[in-house]
Amino acid sequence: MSSVQSIRRAFAVLDALDEGPLGVTEVAERAVLPKSTAARLLATLVGEGAVEQVPGDTSYRLGPRLVTLGGGYSLVRSVAAVGRPVLQELAATSGEAAGLGVSDGDQIHYIDQVDTPNPVVVRDWTGLRAPLHAVSSGHVLLAFRGQG
Repeated sequence: MSSVQSIRRAFAVLDALDEGPLGVTEVAERAVLPKSTAARLLATLVGEGAVEQVPGDTSYRLGPRLVTLGGGYSLVRSVAAVGRPVLQELAATSGEAAGLGVSDGDQIHYIDQVDTPNPVVVRDWTGLRAPLHAVSSGHVLLAFRGQG
């Protein structure tokens, strides 16, 4: 598999800055790059808004553009998009509402639900959270939680 060295190096710089502001020398050491390469990459990343220089300092930190780029990705939205067709099939087959929840620490976060036309319906819990031990879907998540 081919790769582009400059992109790998840019990500090494971003990874180095993940712990907080660093100077060029520290970035180079953590990214295992020559100092001149780290400096050029930092300057380019600053120009793109992915990195910013700390005002009044010589150190660098992650920049605001990363938040903008990251905002386009949501694990919850991705899981809900993948799960939606399964929920629809389950609701159609069972004739009952089907919901999807994900573990969030010691809580379950309900992220989607497909309703049923039946006159007796299950409350839509989408967007709400509940303690894992207090709801049946939480029991399932607890049952399959890895032993840590």
